[in-house]
Amino acid sequence: MKKHTVIIAIIVGLTSAQGVQSQETTYQSSSDLKNYIEIPIVEVPINIQEFVVVNYNEYWISKAYKNVDKDIFKLELKKTNNQTQVIFANAEGKLVKLNNESKI
Repeated sequence: MKKHTVIIAIIVGLTSAQGVQSQETTYQSSSDLKNYIEIPIVEVPINIQEFVVVNYNEYWISKAYKNVDKDIFKLELKKTNNQTQVIFANAEGKLVKLNNESKI
């Protein structure tokens, strides 16, 4: 059922890609981003889903987490060959780069 939801989200993202915000990088301190809770993929804001579709088109969101203190999302992306990638994004769909990602 989750795969169907993700596929629907991707289709919606592809059809409305003109609304995607430009990719701007925001720098955060990794010490501010330690408290994440797992959330259903359908709760990931559409701006982030569109960002993934446009910028990581061979990947899908396999797991999603939301920071309890800030409006930052941690996404585990997966390819069909099981290659994974973790990205962080804010609710506007902009990539968040951390100063020290190894602490998370």
